[in-house]
Amino acid sequence: MDVTVNSQVGSLELDELLATLKQVAEVSLDAGLEVKQLLFGGGDSLMPGLIDFRAIPASRTGHIALELNVTDRFRELAAALVAAHL
Repeated sequence: MDVTVNSQVGSLELDELLATLKQVAEVSLDAGLEVKQLLFGGGDSLMPGLIDFRAIPASRTGHIALELNVTDRFRELAAALVAAHL
């Protein structure tokens, strides 16, 4: 089995979301704590369910590409913080 990682599209979206959340975090100490809670939940690892990798099989080749995916949950939680603070 041949596996590659294609993270360009997902990485661009993730970069944009993180840049927006950085703006939110700079609004106030409370906003910064909410962003940290969203991303890390009190630990030092990224919260589960914010991003994932999806296996995309290439037809008839046995090749699989793993694509970085920003989840709808992450988009919704980030949008709620933006709406509350910006």
